[in-house]
Amino acid sequence: MTTSPHTKRSHVPAWVSGPVTVLNTVGAGLVALGAPIGRLSETQLLRAAQRKTGLVDFGDDGFRLPLRTLLQASSAKGRFNFIGRLMSELRISRALVNRLLINNELKRHPEILDVPIRRPIFIASLPRTGTTFLHKLLAQDPHARALLAWEALLPARWPADIDKDPDPRIARIRRLARLIRLLAPGLRALHDFDPEGPDECVMLLQNTFVLPLLGRPAYLAWYLDQPAAVIHAAYREYRQQLQLLQWQRPYDGHWLLKSPLHLYALDALLKVFPDSAVVLIHRDPGQVIASTCSLLGFLNDLTAGDPEHRDAQPRRVVTWVAEGLRRAEAAREHAGPGRIYDIRYNELVADPLAEIRRLYAHFGYDYTSAFDARATAWLAHHPQHKYGKHSYTGTQFGLDRPAIDADFSWYRERYRISPE
Repeated sequence: MTTSPHTKRSHVPAWVSGPVTVLNTVGAGLVALGAPIGRLSETQLLRAAQRKTGLVDFGDDGFRLPLRTLLQASSAKGRFNFIGRLMSELRISRALVNRLLINNELKRHPEILDVPIRRPIFIASLPRTGTTFLHKLLAQDPHARALLAWEALLPARWPADIDKDPDPRIARIRRLARLIRLLAPGLRALHDFDPEGPDECVMLLQNTFVLPLLGRPAYLAWYLDQPAAVIHAAYREYRQQLQLLQWQRPYDGHWLLKSPLHLYALDALLKVFPDSAVVLIHRDPGQVIASTCSLLGFLNDLTAGDPEHRDAQPRRVVTWVAEGLRRAEAAREHAGPGRIYDIRYNELVADPLAEIRRLYAHFGYDYTSAFDARATAWLAHHPQHKYGKHSYTGTQFGLDRPAIDADFSWYRERYRISPE
């Protein structure tokens, strides 16, 4: 066993929890009266996206089965409260709108699919291992083309916005960031969201509806059972989105991308991007699991339906981490020599500039004086815990640390990871 009984502590601020309770109660009442809110109907969502954009073509129909599976998992009894269902509906709606807009631009400009994506760097490590820190540090390289948050959320333009300057997508995501900071002021200490800064490419994968989501057990089980062809098709769509973004905002350099979800699909990533460089950061799994549980705690308190779904999350995190590491190890057996570079978290934190110099030397990227100067300045202005310290312990979530240490002993020994 890797979890044990624990005392529940809310991660939602008291001034937020009251209005949240009221909204959930009112929303549930409206739904009971027949209001079409948070119902996650496939047909309604598809039609709504088409009405909103005036477009009809979603591209390859391969997205429909994963969409349907995701909707069923999100609608499972007790999985989400009203706010959770509403947030799921909004995310899925945005992905469907994105699909329509992406396909529209690809049809209007077929030359986009000829845009090269040369020598991208992928940070494909587990969450809470220093990936955001490394991502933003590597983004100081003038030759790095980091995916910005507003691009990740809205990769394609509305037809009416194509010639507008500045791009209206930036203002939209700025408003979203202000809302997030209002509703979750403590979330910045866990993961800061900068609308115009580097962010995860998980949002691009969301537009394919094929990704190993942790919060929906039935959907995750479906994903883990998929043949390689399904995962490869999703990564080809993911690549097309990068080509679209490169075409929209040309840049003479290499892409810099990161998401823990790539850990589950390294085979597909390495094949779809044959000249890519993959970076894996290794940290004590006990710390990774506890920190991930803490990060998810706020969302669980805000969106979970029945308490049993919320309380089962730590067990799911342990299983999710174990599966990601297992799949990554299997993929390494087929990866070409030199395709993957390993970093230990403690060494990255202790001397980040030395670590990125070794990384660049391994893959053959040019570590310039301009990069060094910018990275040094960035480190000086972004000390650890700048937005507050992320404090947590495994016992908060009922995690059995000795059992976790035993379960992941193979991993710690293989990568010489010191306990934290």
